[in-house]
This record gives sequence, structure tokens and C-alpha cells, in this order.
Amino acid sequence: MRCILFLLSLAIVLINGTNWGYRRGGWRGGMIGIGGGGIYGGGIYGGRGIYGGGIYGDDDRYGDGIYGGGIYGGGIYGGGYDPYNSYGMGSGYRGYGLQGYGSGGYWPGGSSGYGGYGQGSGYWPGGSSGYGGYGQGSGYWPGGSSGYGGYWPGGSGGHGQYGKYGKKSKYKQPHSSARFEMAIWVLLFTITILYNSKLSDGDMLTGLGNNLFGRKCSYFWRFSNTSVPTNYLMKVVQKDGNVCTAVQLNFISRHGARMPTLNDYASFDQLKKKIKDHSKNQIYSFLKYWKNYPPNTHDHVDDLGRWESHYLGNLYGSGLYDLLHGNISPTTIRLTGTKILRTRTSASKFYKSLSERVSGKASTDIQPGVNNTILRYWDDCPNYDLTIKNNKTQLQQQYAFQNSSYFLNVTKSVTARLGLNTTLTPDDVKTMFIICATDLAVRNNTDWCSLQTEREREIINYESDLKSYYSSFYGHSMIQKLTCPLWEDLFGSLENAILKRKSGQSYVLADLRFGHADTIDMFYSALGLFHDDKPLRSDNFEMMKSRMFYESKVAPWSSHLAFVLYNCGGLGSENYFLKLIINGQSVTIPGCDGDFCAYNYVKAKYRSDIENCKWEEICKIKTTASEVVG
Repeated sequence: MRCILFLLSLAIVLINGTNWGYRRGGWRGGMIGIGGGGIYGGGIYGGRGIYGGGIYGDDDRYGDGIYGGGIYGGGIYGGGYDPYNSYGMGSGYRGYGLQGYGSGGYWPGGSSGYGGYGQGSGYWPGGSSGYGGYGQGSGYWPGGSSGYGGYWPGGSGGHGQYGKYGKKSKYKQPHSSARFEMAIWVLLFTITILYNSKLSDGDMLTGLGNNLFGRKCSYFWRFSNTSVPTNYLMKVVQKDGNVCTAVQLNFISRHGARMPTLNDYASFDQLKKKIKDHSKNQIYSFLKYWKNYPPNTHDHVDDLGRWESHYLGNLYGSGLYDLLHGNISPTTIRLTGTKILRTRTSASKFYKSLSERVSGKASTDIQPGVNNTILRYWDDCPNYDLTIKNNKTQLQQQYAFQNSSYFLNVTKSVTARLGLNTTLTPDDVKTMFIICATDLAVRNNTDWCSLQTEREREIINYESDLKSYYSSFYGHSMIQKLTCPLWEDLFGSLENAILKRKSGQSYVLADLRFGHADTIDMFYSALGLFHDDKPLRSDNFEMMKSRMFYESKVAPWSSHLAFVLYNCGGLGSENYFLKLIINGQSVTIPGCDGDFCAYNYVKAKYRSDIENCKWEEICKIKTTASEVVG
């Protein structure tokens, strides 16, 4: 139905717009050229049209308009967190960080800034008054507005066209009745575009359906990415009216959204070949043209991941503005990642955004250090490898679920849907699941997702959660003990801040650590968070639908814990309190009365992990492995 409406509206616009085009500057260039430039040029998608200028663009009263540099451009979904974008340079629909910096993105005509694949445009648009695209002033399709030519440009209207086809229009402006007629058709076409956009299958900034993608889920698919009030974390008023002030941030995060692994690449190619070799029909033609990802990008943080880190840096910079403003230096900020590059990429992007928010200048003067011991505590741990990672008995619930009727029905259904003369394996449908999430996050494409229903993805997600539960959550008694190096580092930083403040010395104001999904999962379990009454098992899938441990919900890309230390008057440790924030929301530390908890209480509760860390002993291979727990 949406396709029919779209094609009907487009046909009407094309038919009616052709006359305008001849009056304004050529079929491609002048069609519906409100301000000059064609439907995809400077018209509807271009610089003076619906999405570029005009109604939604830079002629709009909002500056650069809703889709230009406003809500979706330089605002909420665009570049609104970048100071340049918030002043109207903005970006198009995809905005800052996704396909450039400034304007551009996947759809836009780019309001009046720079960006996209060039400057001023994205994949489709014609650019507004900037430069751009694959040429200047256009994207793949447009005719350009008041910029310069692209691949297809014709003559734009009012400002002319200096591209491939040529010259400034010699035709006059249409009379008022023609303008009114075209306004009606443009409105109809716009409504259809918005209707199709609103009901689209998925979006890289919002995800798809219930967003159950195991570990392949974006922070934005789960949590709000709106702006917050400045200094919203700086003060806490106690029940007696006493005001407490934030004095330090300790931040522990997973890296941002990333590209697939080398093993993923190989699995992707194998699956595509298997489908191609055994397909009995041509229903899913996209499979013939789908291209794998370049191997040299493996494990790298992608554009969406950079935007996640940019957003979070801005978020905590805003929340703790008074603490950090004027205090950004290598002595007050500590950045730590692991040996894996993506953690340090995320750390640098976070710091760049944070520093820009509190100082007005995006700094790159602090490079993240490497500390695997505190952030990859399962690495170089022989006992973990033997007892958990490489122990099939430990993961027996995962394997049992793969052989359950739930999972086997998924493989049968997907096999039938594809019309294959062979049966897909559990690994095949899991690979398909990963491609779906990856294509959505990296390419904003849901073609592979169409091969599995939401119910089927929910079942595959449960299999993924079973693996994580027994390898990095509450599935083994060793897991919580492994985290003690991070406990030592965290409370070492907190204690140092308290002591240095007492003696009037400078100290680290923001201790920023970036690790992995296992870093987050294991630390959650050590804290006692998201602990279900019953363990996840292969036979309780339906029963556990309301469980607390959904990895997509609690540990997506860029998931994080933030411990904010507050001083409530006086310099003794009894005057300090902690607030724990998980993924932007205040959370009560187990055992505390609320989300504002006495520092001394928290330290005493986790004293064993803080003061008696025996990581080397834990990691030695024992003669008897500890028991699996729930």
C-alpha cells in the first residue's frame, strides 16, 4: 500500500512538475524547483525544496528546518550536539558523525553546512547552498539547487545550474495559480514521503522491532539520545536540605558500535554462497547484489559507534559542566582502554566530545592508555579458559537450546522462506541474525532482517543470552571474582580523590575506562545487578521473557556505568556519597536505601573485592573446577 501511494504521488508530481520544469530549467533540474533545482536536486530533496530548504529547509522559520538543520538535521538526530550544527549549519536526516561532519548523511540535501560524501549532501540529495556530493551541490540523483552540478544535474531554476548539463535557466517564474497547484501536489508527495518514512521497517538510529540483537545492539536502539539540562548531575539535595556537590566521575563503558570480526566476514561469505548454491527461487533478489564488508575494517568502530561516544561525551560533559569547565588537562582526565583498538577509538571520541562541551574546543591532547588487567580480566587467565571459555559442559544450556523445538523450528522456517533444497544449521541462522544487526547499524539496511521474523529473532537472541549468561554473567562462581582488578582501580581512584581534596591537591576529576561487553557483564554480576530469581536454561525460554538479563537491554554497544562521587560538606570519608548511573539512568546499588548511597557503606559492602584481590590465584588452573551456579 505504501509503495502504491508513493508511486502514485510521484507520478502525479512528475506529470504536473514537467510543465514547471520546462518553465524553470529542464526536466531533471527544474522539476518542482521551489527555489530551483528539481525533485531530488534543489527541489523536494534539494536545497530549496521540502527537505533541503523551503518548507523543511533553510527557508523555514526554524533556521534549517525540521529535516535540514533542525530536529533531524542539526538538532536531535542530526548535529545538534555539535555547537556548529546547533547554529543552523546542521546536517540532513542522518546528521553529524554518520557520513561526515556537518551536513549530509544518508538522505539529506544538507542544510547549509558541509559534509556527507563531499559537502552539502548525502546519498540522494542535491545539497542546499553548500557544496557537495559526488560533484558539487548534489548526491547520486539530484539536479542541485544553488550549488554546482552532480552526476545528473539539469538546469535548476532561479539560480541556474553549472553542472554537467549546463546553464542558467532562461525561463520565467510560474504564475501564482501554477504555484498553488504545485504546492498541493508537493504537499501530497511530502505526506507520502513522511508516511513511508514513519512506517519504515528499521532505522540505524532507532533499530528494528523489539531490538533483541544480543550483543549486536546499539545504545541508541535502547536509550534516549536527547539533550539534558546543563549541570543536571552536579547537585543532590538530601532529605534534610543539605546540598551535595559532584567532585569526581568514574566511568566504565563498552566500546561503541563496531564492524564485524574476521570470523564474521568468513561466515557471511559462506552463508551467502550456501544460499546462492541451494536456492530454488529468486524471491530475495537483494542476495545477489549484497556485498560483504572490507576485511581491513574488521573490529573497527563504525560511524554509529563514533556517534554513540560523541553523544555520551556530550551528555556527561553537560551533566557535570561546572566540575569540568576550565579543568580539562592530562592531570585531571584519565583515559584507559585495552589492547583492542576499538576501545581506544571510543575513549578518544568520548573525550573529544566531552572536552568540546565543557571548553568549547574538541581536544585530542590525551591519548588513552592500555590496561588489560582491569578491563579484560578474563584474558591471560588459564583457569577461565579451561573452566568456562572452552568447557562445553559449562555451555551445555546454550547447546541444548539449539536442539530445542524452538530453535529447530526457526531453522526450518527460514530454510523454507528462502526456498532452499538444503537445511540451514543453527550457525547459519545465527550468522543471518548478525548480518541483520550489522547491516542495520552500518548500512541502515534491513534486507537481511526480512529473512527472519521478530519472533524468530527473539528466539535466536535467547540463545545468545544463554551463552553470555554462562560465560560472563551469573553462570559461574568464578566470574564475579575475576573483576577484582577493576574494583581495586575504581576505589583506588575514589579514595585518591577524597584524600587529595582533604589536602587541597589536584586529582583526577574524570576517570574514563573503555572495555568490552564482558567487562560490563562481569562487573554487573559482581555488583549484584540484573540478577533473576531463576537462572536462564534451555527449557524455560517462555518463562524468562520478563527476565532482567537481556543483554541487548543492559549491555548494548556503548553501555556504561558511571559512579559519581559527591561531597556533602566536611572532608572526612563519611561526608561522601555515590550515585550509580547505568546507561543514563540512576540505579540503586544493592543494599542501599536509594540511588544516593554513603561511600563508606559501598566500600564496606565490596571490601573483599577491593582489598583482597587474588586474581593470579583465581586464574591458576585448579585440579577441581568450581561449580556452575545460577
